[in-house]
Amino acid sequence: MNPGVRWAPVRASVWEAELDGGHAGAIERTVRGRFVALDSAGRALGSYPSFVSAKERVAAELAGQTEAKRASLGDVLLAVLATVVGIGSIGVAASALTSLGALTLR
Repeated sequence: MNPGVRWAPVRASVWEAELDGGHAGAIERTVRGRFVALDSAGRALGSYPSFVSAKERVAAELAGQTEAKRASLGDVLLAVLATVVGIGSIGVAASALTSLGALTLR
């Protein structure tokens, strides 16, 4: 689980996830006792039998968003480096970004 995520009850059956001062997701308990995990935009991520498993799903979504942002940043940095230093240095730049964790080659 993401240690930076704080959970706070909003109503009797709704909990909100907060990360870096912003809304990061939520969990709603249904009348049948299941827990629906929601992303930061309020889209349902799934229905789970326990609060803990719903929290784990929200955490996985947040981790995926972080990874996607990291990959996007790597793409931008590669494009800038290619423009600044020339096409011949892309391999060196890609290696450097990969070793820094800013770029994941698939």
